[in-house]
Amino acid sequence: MSQPSADTEVRLFHLATPKNAANILRVGFLNGTGRYLTDAEYSGVWLTNDPERVEGAIGDTRLVVDLNIRREELDQFEWKNDGGTYREWLIPAGLLKEHIASLVVEEVDP
Repeated sequence: MSQPSADTEVRLFHLATPKNAANILRVGFLNGTGRYLTDAEYSGVWLTNDPERVEGAIGDTRLVVDLNIRREELDQFEWKNDGGTYREWLIPAGLLKEHIASLVVEEVDP
């Protein structure tokens, strides 16, 4: 893996249950599949830039995901949220595994 630089360091967040967070730390991220309020099925891992504002996430454990990837490479995975106050991405697990620089778990206060 190459060394991160200022233009390739990206910090995103994933919310999970404590059990799922432990599994992610043990085996890495796995793709989830769903329709996500659409007619088509999509697969990937949901990440956000602002975990405090995410609606509908299940879990109280925050995974802080630092990626060594150019922001432009993530553009194709962003789910545009009209009028939203945060950004979301549905990123393939394989891409995350390839570019993950660090993964830290932080408990979110209830």
